[in-house]
Amino acid sequence: MDELKPEVVTMDQMQNDLQSNPNAFSTNTSDNMTTDSIPDLEKLTDDIIDFLKFKDKPENEVLRKNNFGAFLQKVDEKYPNIPFSIIKMLTDEDETDEQKSENIVKLLNDIKLGNKNIKEGFEEFREELSEEYIYPQFGGKEQFERAVAKEMSGKKKKKR
Repeated sequence: MDELKPEVVTMDQMQNDLQSNPNAFSTNTSDNMTTDSIPDLEKLTDDIIDFLKFKDKPENEVLRKNNFGAFLQKVDEKYPNIPFSIIKMLTDEDETDEQKSENIVKLLNDIKLGNKNIKEGFEEFREELSEEYIYPQFGGKEQFERAVAKEMSGKKKKKR
């Protein structure tokens, strides 16, 4: 097996790479995606349904609970087309809501069919996650927005 050797680059080389491809280091994945980036959703959906049956088999439940690493390796070999994030969501003990993966597939399908553009899709997904995980910590969306506005006004006062 060939050794993996990191390539050392100078700051100038990195800056040149960044100037020639401004999205090369972007953390905003919606800027880099096209509808071609979305997998075959029919195949993905079939794989997810099959995976759900697979993970609920008694021998796989025992393996998952006793040796999660071996379970994930078995899953990876059997379902290489299912992204790890979906597998994690479907196997997380605290996360029993399989509706989320269905919503993701529906959203991707809407984007692939042209019913939504990628930016709209990511905004919708981001909002769903915010509604579930962020807003409740502040008592709702309005209170969250007030807290952000208060924080921003405090930063503006400090700059003056």
